[in-house]
Amino acid sequence: MADYIVNLFQGMSILTIALLSAGVLLCIAEIFLPKIGISGILGIILIVSGLSSYYIDGYSISQIICLISFIALLLVIFICFELILEAKGVIKNPNRYKFRTYLNNPLEDMVGNVGKAITNIDLGGTIEINGELYYAISNEPIAIGKIVQVIGVQNNSLIVKAQ
Repeated sequence: MADYIVNLFQGMSILTIALLSAGVLLCIAEIFLPKIGISGILGIILIVSGLSSYYIDGYSISQIICLISFIALLLVIFICFELILEAKGVIKNPNRYKFRTYLNNPLEDMVGNVGKAITNIDLGGTIEINGELYYAISNEPIAIGKIVQVIGVQNNSLIVKAQ
């Protein structure tokens, strides 16, 4: 198996290697630093461009499918690694809690509470109140680390203002 993977990479042009490498790195960056998905989308575009270049270099469809499988396996390994680090508390991914519903703690009960901005809040972002993460919106930009106060609730989001 390892020999087959090595043979896949031996005849690649530098352009193909650069496109595939940049695409994989951008997808990994999107896994660890999720924002709006631009790096992930650009990574996928670069991977597709690299695979097209690989095909132009004269490789067969079966070799391209094998390369796609290898790239997918690599990305799955990084996703699992990120999930393990998140479960152990080494990293926090506040975007994972963005659309969580709060059945045990109605959001209306949060009005008046004070918390801390975990992400920059440019129209929307994540705040922490009593160890829980919530999606919050604001009419004004709030920098990461600023103290915020909940002033209302709208569409399963807390409305906050900086203190």
